[in-house]
Amino acid sequence: MKERVSHFEWFAEKMLPQTGIGAKRLVGAMRYSLLGGGKRIRPLLCYAAGAVSGAPEEVLDRAALALEMIHSYSLVHDDMPSMDNDTLRRGRATTHVRYGEAMAMLAGDALQTEAFAVLSSPSVPPEASQRLVQTLARAAGVWGMCGGQALDLEMVGQKPGAAELSRMQAMKTGAMIMAAVLMGAQSGIWTALGDQAKAGLAAYADALGVAFQVVDDILDCTQDTVTLGKTAGKDAKDDKPTWVSLLGLDGAKARAKALEEDAEKALQLLAADPAVPAGAEARLRENCALCRAPHALNRRYLIKKESKPHNGDCGDGRMSMSEEKNPIPFGEPMDYPVLDKISAPEDLRKLPESSLPELARELRHFIVDSVSKTGGHLSSSLGAVELAIALHYVFNTPYDRIVWDVGHQAYAHKILTGRREGMAKLRQLGGISGFPKRSESEYDAFGTAHRAHCSTAGIGTYLPSVSGYLMKKELAGLGAALSKPEKPFVAIIGGAKISDKIGVVSYLIGKADTIIIGGGMANTFLAAQGYDMKASLVEPESLDVAKETLAQAKEAGTDLLLPVDVTIAAAFDAPETAKTADIDAIDDGWMALDIGPKTIALAEEKIKKCQRPSSGMVLWAFLNRMLLPLGPTRWQKPLRSLMRIPLSAAGILSQL
Repeated sequence: MKERVSHFEWFAEKMLPQTGIGAKRLVGAMRYSLLGGGKRIRPLLCYAAGAVSGAPEEVLDRAALALEMIHSYSLVHDDMPSMDNDTLRRGRATTHVRYGEAMAMLAGDALQTEAFAVLSSPSVPPEASQRLVQTLARAAGVWGMCGGQALDLEMVGQKPGAAELSRMQAMKTGAMIMAAVLMGAQSGIWTALGDQAKAGLAAYADALGVAFQVVDDILDCTQDTVTLGKTAGKDAKDDKPTWVSLLGLDGAKARAKALEEDAEKALQLLAADPAVPAGAEARLRENCALCRAPHALNRRYLIKKESKPHNGDCGDGRMSMSEEKNPIPFGEPMDYPVLDKISAPEDLRKLPESSLPELARELRHFIVDSVSKTGGHLSSSLGAVELAIALHYVFNTPYDRIVWDVGHQAYAHKILTGRREGMAKLRQLGGISGFPKRSESEYDAFGTAHRAHCSTAGIGTYLPSVSGYLMKKELAGLGAALSKPEKPFVAIIGGAKISDKIGVVSYLIGKADTIIIGGGMANTFLAAQGYDMKASLVEPESLDVAKETLAQAKEAGTDLLLPVDVTIAAAFDAPETAKTADIDAIDDGWMALDIGPKTIALAEEKIKKCQRPSSGMVLWAFLNRMLLPLGPTRWQKPLRSLMRIPLSAAGILSQL
């Protein structure tokens, strides 16, 4: 089987349009859908049945490819939000997640039409071509797959009997299995076969098709996403009728076994036909195993250039942004279907949220590819890919302003803000800067440089009053914003240690209306108020400073907002234990890592008061290292809750 699959994929690769033609993204989506692996059951059945009628290989190749094209198109459409809304197929992102819904729809349509073009080739004898086209069209249309899919949709939430369920699945799944067997035989001398042999093929295919669906129903409720390569448990979640829901697990297993036995018995009819070559029956019998465990084939040889599939669920079938579903082999040619859609952040904000993991994947690959040629700050920018996407996705940039603290992390930001082509001359004479630069883009709110940059460290060592023109301009601008801020003025400050930020807090007291304290530094302030922070990071040497700061804020009339609840975990490196707790109810031995949902709600109310066209606000986002061990599924939701607020003028200092 491995050899036959390899041959089929070679032929499919050869016959599909190449990515270099005009409709590049459409062709890319087609190839992604068809060549991205799979069990290749229908081609295997087609090849096996071809032995019954002595079919020539070229005709069989075309019949097998047409079958798989129709099958692939059906999966593309079936996965889309208007149907099953699946994000995972064959261990990787579904086509609409990878290329967008519109291009996925077109890719499915194109695969469908190409299937019939393949069968109508002059290399296929006219009589065979006509018969193959008719068989495939009937199996795929209203009397087959499409009709069965429609019945499947109508049955959601219903309790059909065995006859109704059999009819639906015989059309939805069984019709294409039947077509695979019949088209294999029709690729040869179909008319030479006797009625008994034809009846045997039909009975074999009918039993095999239903058995395959029964086993698929069983696997959906007994296997995990890793094994299946698609989201497990969706049948029950979507309340779809299955053989498991009708017969129970043991009953479904018994039915699958009986159907496999029926398929093998049907093959006995072939043996009695003198027109059937010796050994043809054995080829088909071998394929009975495909219905026994359709997902157990060795995926490593079926999936080309892909890593081992793994479960990327976020608990609701969505993929985590931080997990690489299929790392792209760096150094290999690659197109960027999602990234290609983005020339400015407003394009990013038009994408469905389900496309963001794929965008992060493409963006990370593009950065590696670019920096490998130009040099630059690689690791810091790779670490901020998801952050850059999230910031531009939820904020209305450039109206809302993003300030990067040092600028090492800003490559993804530059690419998303229209400077992708400029990355080819990154840090070169006449090219774009390695750091944010206001003269370069309206999206760069503040010019930054390396902490050890010559303008701040080198010259400053000998000329303490000099820091370079860039720093002079930026410090003057920031100084004016802080000395005479527009009201109301809210500052959000975070970090691991109070000692690192106390100077900023003290400076803002009396200037800011509200100072929101987040991150690990809040622990020391809470401890200074008498709360037992258990195993949390607390700076004992800074407790007196914290008490003095609290008193200064009260005296100056500045609202110092501290957490009322916190996200806690059993250990810093145990994100799976994370939960929320009120500040007076932290578990013994547990540690507070950041603010909780109640505190976020309070912060939202403070921030909303700044939503006036003329308002000015400096916002220090508390995306510090304390949050990162929790993983995106823990911190993304509260972050997005806070960041969805449409701010009028916000400067964000992201402390990575």
